[in-house]
Amino acid sequence: MDGPNHASNFCNAPIMSNKRCTKYYKKLSYYYIGHFSKYIKQNSRNIAYSSFTDKIEVSAFLTPDNNIVVILLNRNNEDLDFKINIKNNLYSDNIKKHSIITLIINNF
Repeated sequence: MDGPNHASNFCNAPIMSNKRCTKYYKKLSYYYIGHFSKYIKQNSRNIAYSSFTDKIEVSAFLTPDNNIVVILLNRNNEDLDFKINIKNNLYSDNIKKHSIITLIINNF
């Protein structure tokens, strides 16, 4: 279903349609984009990211109203536990396989 693009390589768009455009399919990236746009307000600043492990991707943003938004992405086939330390405050939980979650730390 994913097809070649103008550069003759295969890619995955957020929304794909069949050749006749009679059906369309929302891919995971569609939901990832929606997740980011829902929680990260305009004029937010990226303040951190982590590549400490290839199991969970993490990015954090400071919003204009002084909240911290942390988004975690698990692309693996297993549920994973995580711990995040922000200014000596420890946040830990579990992220399900192939899912994305958001932590919002208010009035940081």
